[in-house]
Amino acid sequence: MKAGIDSYCFHRYFGEVYEGLQSSPGVSWDVFDFLDFAASIGVASVSLETCFLPVLEGAFADDLRARLDEGGFDRVLAWGHPEGLNGGRDRSALDALLGHIPLAARLGATVMRFVGGSSSTRSLPREPQIRTLVKWLRDACRTAEDHGVYLAMENHADFDTQEMLRILEGVDSEYLRVNLDTGNALRVFDDPVQATRLLAPYTVATHLKDIAVHQGSPREFAFWRSCPIGQGIVDIPAVVQELHGAGYDGALTVEIDLVHPTWERLPEETIVRESVAYIRQTLANSGLATDEPTRR
Repeated sequence: MKAGIDSYCFHRYFGEVYEGLQSSPGVSWDVFDFLDFAASIGVASVSLETCFLPVLEGAFADDLRARLDEGGFDRVLAWGHPEGLNGGRDRSALDALLGHIPLAARLGATVMRFVGGSSSTRSLPREPQIRTLVKWLRDACRTAEDHGVYLAMENHADFDTQEMLRILEGVDSEYLRVNLDTGNALRVFDDPVQATRLLAPYTVATHLKDIAVHQGSPREFAFWRSCPIGQGIVDIPAVVQELHGAGYDGALTVEIDLVHPTWERLPEETIVRESVAYIRQTLANSGLATDEPTRR
């Protein structure tokens, strides 16, 4: 296994600031700034959120592929923020997902993360969503197979672990896998270690997210705040062991969203550096190898 980072860690730098919960950082990045940072801390893998990218075509796509290759990065194209397939309520969302599969292949990504919905769809009836998504994803997996891309469905505070398993089993395709998010497991009241144990056999990408609880209701997004990996309530070493036991050898990818007030004065770069350092130390303590990128 190896350390990775998702560009969503820097969502404020890309211009997305949670209204009423965050302030603007006074910093503006593009994807090449993000890749420069990833190279500076030596991570082996990056996940690129499509919401922070221009249209993936022409010279831009070629330049981005070249930069990724130059950095020797393993890569995931992350589609769907914030609503993804919208719980199966919007057919145009499926068309958008299908349209991004060849773009993932163009960037050299063999994994494309997506989300089936969000916390806003969690409150809607579950069975219609599951039935529709199973049908849609069977079609999507045929397109994914044609392009050699695995679709990795994230547990996105929309479906709990058992519902994720029902979707995976209903689609029954090796091209539908999981992007495991440890923090989002808590947001649907699942235990992150147990969720990992059940989803690890399907996992091809991760969001290693640690959580420190805040005030308010646990049914609200703002209750479950991000913090540097290793300083919250998620048992990260146990998660890593569960992934290892299932044969996962991919990236342990840091993702940060709404930072807890204890750490919110720290710049994102500091939180991410500390998180990557913790992951590397956890791997070392566990005797697990970590592969760093090969510079070209």
